[in-house]
Amino acid sequence: MNYWSNGSKAVFSFGDICGNLSVFISYSVKEKGLFCKEAYEQISLMPCPTVYQKNLLRNPSKDFQCIKFPIFQDVCSQVRYFPSLDSFAVCGNSSQTMVLAALAKSHKSKVTKRVYNSDKRIFNCVEYAPSVESLVTGGDDGILRIWSPDTAMCKKELTGHSTAVTHIRFNPYSRTIISVSKDMNVRLWSQNAWLCLQSLQVEGMGREPLSSMCYNPHNNALILANSDIATCLGRGTDVFGNMLTSHDNRISNVLYHAQFKQVITACQTGVVTVWDIFTGQPLLEFKVTPNHVRLTAMSFDEPQRRLITVSDDGKLKVWNFNSGSEIAVCPVSLPNEMTNILCLNNRVFVSGKDSKIVFNLDMKESGSRFLEHGDLNDISSMAGYKSTLVTASSSGNIVIWDANSAKALYLLNGTAIPQCQTEIVPLEKSQEKHSDSSRKSMRDKSTGSLFLSTRADRDNTATLLISADDYIYAWSVTSNVAPLGKFRAVQHEDAVITTMSTDANEEILLTGDSIGNIFLWDMKGFGHRFESDLQTFCEEFVLPVSASAWVLSGVSGFPHHQKHAN
Repeated sequence: MNYWSNGSKAVFSFGDICGNLSVFISYSVKEKGLFCKEAYEQISLMPCPTVYQKNLLRNPSKDFQCIKFPIFQDVCSQVRYFPSLDSFAVCGNSSQTMVLAALAKSHKSKVTKRVYNSDKRIFNCVEYAPSVESLVTGGDDGILRIWSPDTAMCKKELTGHSTAVTHIRFNPYSRTIISVSKDMNVRLWSQNAWLCLQSLQVEGMGREPLSSMCYNPHNNALILANSDIATCLGRGTDVFGNMLTSHDNRISNVLYHAQFKQVITACQTGVVTVWDIFTGQPLLEFKVTPNHVRLTAMSFDEPQRRLITVSDDGKLKVWNFNSGSEIAVCPVSLPNEMTNILCLNNRVFVSGKDSKIVFNLDMKESGSRFLEHGDLNDISSMAGYKSTLVTASSSGNIVIWDANSAKALYLLNGTAIPQCQTEIVPLEKSQEKHSDSSRKSMRDKSTGSLFLSTRADRDNTATLLISADDYIYAWSVTSNVAPLGKFRAVQHEDAVITTMSTDANEEILLTGDSIGNIFLWDMKGFGHRFESDLQTFCEEFVLPVSASAWVLSGVSGFPHHQKHAN
């Protein structure tokens, strides 16, 4: 039997051993009750009000609908009402037949049925996922099958259970499927990617088969019954609320789409999730790598309409992150551990861990090439703006390229700003200027780069920020490349700057360091050189107290705010 109600309408249904389905509908359950009062027994020996099915069928009313009709020539083993379809799914005891029956709007009209048949026992139980418009069934072979209710065609098979699946339920809030098999194995499935997210074994119950399963999606509590009753508190309940995570594996990449107001996250196993930033709820989940292949980097394309991913099997792929469908695969195989992706001028630049090579790809086999420079011992970060590409090494060396011609324009050392003198080396003298001894003396720390695209390209305006050696350095990247200032961006002497970002107007700079502090810096007056203020060009730029940074420290819970004067 099955019961459903939305507070006003209520539907009660059950099947019998003759293959008949009985349906009782109350259109005003709060005011009128579930059954017509005229059908109740006036005189009864029962201690509670009594009503017989034959009396309900004989007393039609505008507020109630009662109907009994044959489903199949089998014993009805499970009945489920799906309000999204306004239909009943009935499984037979043979598990080889399932019927999806719908009542027409008129009380006197006929019942429409769609029959699902198989020569195997694959219809033990059934559930409906309205957000993907699919029926999910479980069979004796332990396989969950995804069906289209319109065509009665099997779209996908989910493996994981080792014994017969006996019960299935759907959580509309987390959009997950919960399945239980005969050996008391409970599995949680992602509705979008159809992946098994969690598996647990129910302990303490006898060997008798399950007779009933109840699921409360509001607090994610699962109740199982045979001769015993067991309650399983799943992820999302108050008991395990603090353990809830966005992914089941380590998060490797995070992107933000300002236009769609969406956050896109990916874990190392290649599961990508699209989140609504206002509600915090997942909108879509899909997998971008095969099993046992790690995702190493991802990025948007230039118009931010597509998602580009690279995995440690050397595959670079393009995805539609609104539907999760694969659009293209780059014909070039890349080495392992590709960690940076940058899209610039309709080309894709990819660099890897502990490698000094930048792959310059156009998704067509004929137009791919690579960039390499002797003064880059590795590529710690890349940045691009218009036709300029910047590659930074952990040694502090930065090479500026013309992205169109793939030609190196300048070599500079981002950690050195001498008094009134730039540390810019012509390419033909770069090997002579930076000898092996000077390289060994450089601090081996991560070097990052960030373009300020809202600023005008002028000799006296910094459009490139370099983070290295605890400092942020400002550079003008024009025909006269010049350093315009620096400031110390960490508070602790052992801290290292690990990341940089700005607000939309590029007036506030956010920096994060290796010990968990986040600093917010006022950037309005930084990186500009005026004729009346030449000291900014030659000396260290010190943020005034009135424009000092806010530091957010602490990595567990919400960070506390503490005013920090540079």
